[in-house]
Amino acid sequence: MLPSQVKQGVPADRANLIQDMFNAVAPRYDFLNGLLSAGCDKYWRKIAVDALEPVANRIFLDVATGTADIALELALRDASPSRIIGIDFSTTMLQLGKNKVTAKNMQSSIQLFPGTVENLPLKGDIFDGAIS
Repeated sequence: MLPSQVKQGVPADRANLIQDMFNAVAPRYDFLNGLLSAGCDKYWRKIAVDALEPVANRIFLDVATGTADIALELALRDASPSRIIGIDFSTTMLQLGKNKVTAKNMQSSIQLFPGTVENLPLKGDIFDGAIS
């Protein structure tokens, strides 16, 4: 996708272009994220999770969860049972995230849903913390 393509669209078209871009890059996203950040992506995730207060039985929202790396970091570091809800509008990224959650046997702590923060696919929409 070229920047000129984004500028030409109306907001809904832009969202579709961005969604298509993330769906297309999804199979290489984790690799590229690590490569282009020179491995700093892992450090940034740890810093972000460290900033969240430790409280038992929390419910977190991971906005634009992508391949669920932050959700997994939260779940793996949390000593008390927490529920982590991840949302993303890229179904391909979300499927890769679901595969990682299943591979780490974290399905009881992490649930991933298609959606956007503007229109959460959840009832109540009450969380102890949110991260993106």
